[in-house]
Amino acid sequence: MMRPDALSATVAVALVAGDWAGSAHLLERAEYAVDRWARKHAVRRAFTRRRHVRWWLAQLWFAAQIVCDLVFGPITTVRYIREVRRQRCEFRQPAPSVIVADPGSAGNGQQQGVHQ
Repeated sequence: MMRPDALSATVAVALVAGDWAGSAHLLERAEYAVDRWARKHAVRRAFTRRRHVRWWLAQLWFAAQIVCDLVFGPITTVRYIREVRRQRCEFRQPAPSVIVADPGSAGNGQQQGVHQ
């Protein structure tokens, strides 16, 4: 059993260390650094078809972020996921037809004809 004065000193040190860590934003800085690292390695490709271990670790990080977001804000997270999926579907729609200038009328000072 710890002596009461040693216990109170340990608690005081823990409180001061926790306050310092919170004011220094150590967890936010660490999360930002890991997120930057994961994003960098998520887009890098190996020369072979196999993926690096770093890529898999980055995928684990992203999965952990999604799970954490689902636990702490499920409605907001589902809305965000649906919005991203909708934007991706809009992005994949076929491109509009290209307008090509008529090369026969170029160079004579007149307006060029347009074909579709």
